[in-house]
Amino acid sequence: TSTSASRACSAKVLELEQRLGGQQALVALKRKYYNNTLAEVVLNQNDFEKIRISGDARLVQLKDPIFREPSSRWGRAHLYAPYKMLGSAKIKTLWFNIGVMWMGTALLYIMLYFDWLRIIVTQADKMATRRIAKRIARIIPR
Repeated sequence: TSTSASRACSAKVLELEQRLGGQQALVALKRKYYNNTLAEVVLNQNDFEKIRISGDARLVQLKDPIFREPSSRWGRAHLYAPYKMLGSAKIKTLWFNIGVMWMGTALLYIMLYFDWLRIIVTQADKMATRRIAKRIARIIPR
């Protein structure tokens, strides 16, 4: 509920104040590192529409998209999502994306090692040549 979220936020602010040495230190920290333009982008503050009805009659949250949970269980998520879901596991977006890049790199390495890339290109070229030959045969009868 919103009351428990508010209490958790207040507790976190108090913890930060104590750790930094008071409210003035917390205000100084915010002044130094807070970026208004970035906050406008990730919180979608420039858009007047807060909620949109999608094509399949679902409500889609447009305000504060950074706080929205991903709807897909297969790694797809909205922009600025803090984590991605893979089955029931929550994986931070940074580590998920790094894993995807490493798997792509490993796949490309395997393709190059076993010369699959040449085979794929050769087969694609043969298929294209056959298609062109069929078109030419239709245009120019023997």
